Amino acid sequence: MGSLSPPSLIVELSNRIAANTAKIDNYLKSHNLPKPSFDVHGPQESQIPPHETEIEAARVAIIDDTDELRRLILGPRDHLLRNTYNELSSHQAITHFRIVHSFPVGKEATFSEIAATTGLEESNVRQFIRHAIVYGIFIEPRPGIVAHNVTSRLLAEDEIMHDWLGHVTNETWMAAAHGVEALVKYPGSEEPNECVSL
Repeated sequence: MGSLSPPSLIVELSNRIAANTAKIDNYLKSHNLPKPSFDVHGPQESQIPPHETEIEAARVAIIDDTDELRRLILGPRDHLLRNTYNELSSHQAITHFRIVHSFPVGKEATFSEIAATTGLEESNVRQFIRHAIVYGIFIEPRPGIVAHNVTSRLLAEDEIMHDWLGHVTNETWMAAAHGVEALVKYPGSEEPNECVSL
């Protein structure tokens, strides 16, 4: 009888993810630390301290392995189709119009109330927020009612994170979109003023 073939890469990845997830779950339980959650009162950053190198390595491995597993399961075509910056359009609106600051953390608001506070049309608010919800910002606990989750709370309470996201969407994202255009216009240039207008 022949030997069993080794597990496929996707099974190997999923096994590693499961094993490392169990390590982290056990660590959080044994140290009475909160588990990751999107609840508005959930932790806003990793609960693993830097000196816990083995547990931190497990966390990094989970991140890397889940990314690789996702790419493999999607396949090249779906990976390319889904690997877009779609989420940045709602992120840009959230920071530019300060939507996370339009109602207090712990409270709820309607789309019309948010529109009145931000100066946007209600239809635009609905589109931006529902788009953001897909990417983990805000929740809609009941139709037409918006509440904060842990991510929108972070943006509402941490001005540095809010400004960083604004920088990414208003400057970095825009510059990236014109990088090739600048290279075509100024091939081989290393001059800071040889660029294209955004």
